[in-house]
Amino acid sequence: MAMATKGVRIAEADIAAYQQDGVVCLRGLFGTEWIERLRAGLERNMRSPGPWHRSITKPGEPGNFYYDSMMSRFDADFRAFAERSPAAVTSSSASQIEQICVPRNGQ
Repeated sequence: MAMATKGVRIAEADIAAYQQDGVVCLRGLFGTEWIERLRAGLERNMRSPGPWHRSITKPGEPGNFYYDSMMSRFDADFRAFAERSPAAVTSSSASQIEQICVPRNGQ
């Protein structure tokens, strides 16, 4: 499943907003393929959580607030998202840095 990152462009106004506020909303950045791939990865993770997972919902409270960290170390779909999705290109563009390092197992 090829998901190109070429052609990802961020408007100068969005870069300026990110630099000023530390956050910017970029709607429509990810295609359905990426969303579904991450949804499947999250379902796998919730069935077999990583070592740093936490269920934040207290017993008896509504909802399911779940946390896990470093999922790209343990799941190929999350690793692909970090390395090859528009997120990789967008992160470096918005922060105006040339390279972002994604930790791997044992690094």
